[in-house]
Amino acid sequence: MALSKLTIWITSQGKPCQISETDEHDKLPWVVGIWNCDGDLLTWCGKQYYNMEAKCGHLEVALPPGKYIVRAADNMILKPGGIWGNHWTDHGVVTVCCGEAACVTLYAPTVHSCGWGFLGALDRLVKARLIPANIGNAALEAIRKVMEKIPATNFEATARPMMEALRRVKGK
Repeated sequence: MALSKLTIWITSQGKPCQISETDEHDKLPWVVGIWNCDGDLLTWCGKQYYNMEAKCGHLEVALPPGKYIVRAADNMILKPGGIWGNHWTDHGVVTVCCGEAACVTLYAPTVHSCGWGFLGALDRLVKARLIPANIGNAALEAIRKVMEKIPATNFEATARPMMEALRRVKGK
């Protein structure tokens, strides 16, 4: 059985077409973690695949063939219950075949992107009555005020109106 090669690229925050040199928050290199699709951290041949440094937003890893979940963060710590970290990228899911190479790009969202996503999720939870309205509505109001102060990147400023238009067309 031949190993597979996985090449991982990490974008700059809010810029999906630009590779990050470092995490823009603290200027440190990104670190990468790889999980099996069952959610367990990949452990193979005596190595745990987390907190692997991605210099200049890039990392190459030799892996056994399989399907994996890949994420990066500005730090990762192994604690009971899993990997803890801060400022995570979006998930990437990738299949690597025997003796072949695969590539995955991880999008690094900004606080602006994460905040609006959380706001939408919280709004749906309140409407579904999974969170009491008095608590949920107070949180929604506070988060909206905070989000108005956080600027969007050019990509986010363009993407958000497109997403709103799609929601109106779909009636959601």
